Amino acid sequence: MTITNQKNFVFFALCFIVLILPGCNHSNPQDLKQKYSVEAINYFYETVFYEDNVGRHEFGRKWNQDLYFYVNGDFSKNDLDNVSSAISYLDSLALPINFYTASDSSSANVSVYYGNYSYLEERMGLKNRKYEPFVGIAYTPGGNSAIEWTKVGFANDARKYKRICKQDSAKLRYRVVLEEFTQMLGVSGDSFHYPNSMFFEGGGIRLNFSDIDKEVVKLLYEPSIPVRYSRLQFEKDFWRCALSC
Repeated sequence: MTITNQKNFVFFALCFIVLILPGCNHSNPQDLKQKYSVEAINYFYETVFYEDNVGRHEFGRKWNQDLYFYVNGDFSKNDLDNVSSAISYLDSLALPINFYTASDSSSANVSVYYGNYSYLEERMGLKNRKYEPFVGIAYTPGGNSAIEWTKVGFANDARKYKRICKQDSAKLRYRVVLEEFTQMLGVSGDSFHYPNSMFFEGGGIRLNFSDIDKEVVKLLYEPSIPVRYSRLQFEKDFWRCALSC
């Protein structure tokens, strides 16, 4: 079965209900269905194998090393506090990787940039890429192995900040940091399915993860999930029981 766009994920959300059928003897990663909700597994499929403005991914990827963040550009003390808070929040999830602030740029594998659009275009190599005006953006190079480095940019001159009050603008700056940091971990897509989710396409200013967000991130970083996990293999892993039992 070929999935051509995000709308078809609804069909798979219904199909994955078979995961709750009893009586199957699973080995990893299928046995993760006992640990995670059907909704989270569906949401994993939708957000890990899809990227905004790009479309469907054939492979999901993740890190297998600790992350070290270094902030560059035109940033304020509040921006630094937002980065530190987001790092602490991700570290509190107790994933098998850790999150740190780097002492200098040479020791960082996550380069964070604050500035106007022209600065971000230059520092992040966006000049020849098609993209919509953004508040935050993450760039992770493709590859056949684990993610090794990434760049994350935040636009100080984003129009969205000017359309909301000062208090909401401050909240949005933090939310964007947490969302982009999470997406560069490998959860690259947004969705219209869960309004309370950090990855809700319809907007909003949520300042932390919903329960299903936490499940998706933790599922991605389960040891039995490969660092480069194909969409087709995911379908086979989680459908095989229903087909054979």
